[in-house]
Amino acid sequence: MLSTRYIPKSRTQRMLSALLFLLVSVVLAFTLPVARALAADTGSTLLGILVVDSSKGQGGSGNDATKLSILVTNSAIYTITLSSNGGDGPNSTIDVAYGKVPDKVPKPERTGYTFLGYFDKPTGGTQYYDQEGVGVHIWDKNSDATLYAHWALKIKCSFPTSALIQVNALGEVTGQKNLEFSSTSAGAIKVTAVESSQDSGADSLFVGVATLHGTRILLTPPAASGSTVQVPLTTATTTIPGEGWTIAAGTIDNPSTLLVDFSLFLPDGAQLNYLAGDGEVSVANLSYVVSTA
Repeated sequence: MLSTRYIPKSRTQRMLSALLFLLVSVVLAFTLPVARALAADTGSTLLGILVVDSSKGQGGSGNDATKLSILVTNSAIYTITLSSNGGDGPNSTIDVAYGKVPDKVPKPERTGYTFLGYFDKPTGGTQYYDQEGVGVHIWDKNSDATLYAHWALKIKCSFPTSALIQVNALGEVTGQKNLEFSSTSAGAIKVTAVESSQDSGADSLFVGVATLHGTRILLTPPAASGSTVQVPLTTATTTIPGEGWTIAAGTIDNPSTLLVDFSLFLPDGAQLNYLAGDGEVSVANLSYVVSTA
């Protein structure tokens, strides 16, 4: 027959139990603020565990208990694949801890382009590296992932420095043909607008405001390359109809060209002064708005 009996704790045992409970409470009191501060870290989870004062039994209220906080952090290491996304070199990889900014990486190269940084989508997306290869965003993905290089085309082009348009005494206009717009950019570009400003000779050549304001400079590319644009002599920005004029990609050794004819439209009743000498006078300055195609 197996029997048990209750053996009461001695005074010394009871004092030791109380002292041990007090010691645990003091330790928790000092460690809990640290745990609460760490719980705000990105990628962490605060796990609450209730430690009940056993001297009061399980029926004690929440005020009679000590709350112990345990910090569970995500310390996983993930692999980032850096895609050159059209660049000259191969892809590369780098490891990063969750919640940390990735280490600096070498800048990729692409002939004719400027590196803009690494993003989490081939176009658009969130930037994780800047144009110098320095990390600018913490790793907030719970997995391996690919970042993509973004590029900006280096636009290298040239335009006619002058154009001569002749007008005879009958008002007949002879323009200048096949003036060369050229590009050595690694990708196609577009001429989207023409900016004009009146030059000092316009007032001496054109008689009256109606003639000056009614005259238009005509720029005409080949039909397959775009539409004619009519540009005033006065200060203005004139958008080229349609999607502008496209100039294909070229190289320094083999530039791509677009040939444009320059002419003049004169309004009805236009009056022009005859100028002594060779009669050539500068009436306007033109510049061009260019973008990637």
